[in-house]
Amino acid sequence: MLCDAITKGMLVSLRYEDDFDDRLFEPAAVYFSTQHKVLVSGFQVANPEKLMDANEPHNFEVGKITKLEITAMDRVAPVTFDRNDKKYCNGIICPLEPN
Repeated sequence: MLCDAITKGMLVSLRYEDDFDDRLFEPAAVYFSTQHKVLVSGFQVANPEKLMDANEPHNFEVGKITKLEITAMDRVAPVTFDRNDKKYCNGIICPLEPN
């Protein structure tokens, strides 16, 4: 589902670990971390539980996402994706493709 959202340029609503509220997130890439976990990188648009954590780059461990929905909202910010970033050295599952 994350790869679908990336391909379609859509935001996702997600709940992470023990959050009570959903976050709004703009995914850019799903990848294998150096600790051999699957992560998603992108831009956190809103976090109702921590308002100061909004509008910033963020990574989430996919296995700790407890709820995930693709929204009807298009990408809001120009998400940068650099496939040469060292965090992607173990492999990219699905990246945001440049226009």
